[in-house]
Amino acid sequence: MLNFGILLTVHPIHYILKLKYATFKMTLLKNDFEVEISIVLIQQNLSISSELTHLFTNTNGFTIIGAFHTFSEADSFLFYNSPHLILFVIETKEMHQIECISLLTQKYNTIPILAIIKTMHAPTIFSALRSGISGFVNINISLDELIAAMLELVKGRSYLSGDIAKLVIESFQKNRNTPLSQRESQVLEGIAIGKSRRKMAAELFLDIETIKTHIKNIYQKLAVNSKEEALRVAKLKKLI
Repeated sequence: MLNFGILLTVHPIHYILKLKYATFKMTLLKNDFEVEISIVLIQQNLSISSELTHLFTNTNGFTIIGAFHTFSEADSFLFYNSPHLILFVIETKEMHQIECISLLTQKYNTIPILAIIKTMHAPTIFSALRSGISGFVNINISLDELIAAMLELVKGRSYLSGDIAKLVIESFQKNRNTPLSQRESQVLEGIAIGKSRRKMAAELFLDIETIKTHIKNIYQKLAVNSKEEALRVAKLKKLI
């Protein structure tokens, strides 16, 4: 099975089309839609954006009707156009991208969103899932699986790639004997995905001084002196 991520980031796009053409035809024969599946792509990386656009432009059954780099650009387009699917590529630990997904799911809740993450990062993945997306895959999946995921979402279903599904299951096995309070755990999860103290204060309806106190208590309970140490210990003890 060819590696989707490696192909997109290493090999020119014509290699993808040449090597996978037969597989595309077999996969798309299973597509029971009478019209092409329209896709809006949101991705900050210009290289990946152009490769994905080229890929689906040359694939029967799918068409990218818009490719954008910011929420405001996509929002202006989506206000007048309704694609079958939004494809959103997430850069690791980029909180503004999670906020963008949240805005999309709130404003365009009838359009399924398939998120693709470049690097496995549990807090980012869980934040994206909580934002209301319909599917989530790792960029290293095969092209067959990417197409299968998109078809599932367009049919009104959800989709998680195997590694992300495994991560979700493991999250339910977090250490229940945590020394942290619920608020401290929320603050620690916020730290893990790069939220600022001001952002956490606003979301948790607390003032910044209270957030600072929670952080101080976290450090004391985990016997650490820095954010990096706190996150390392928390992951080791399965607290996040």
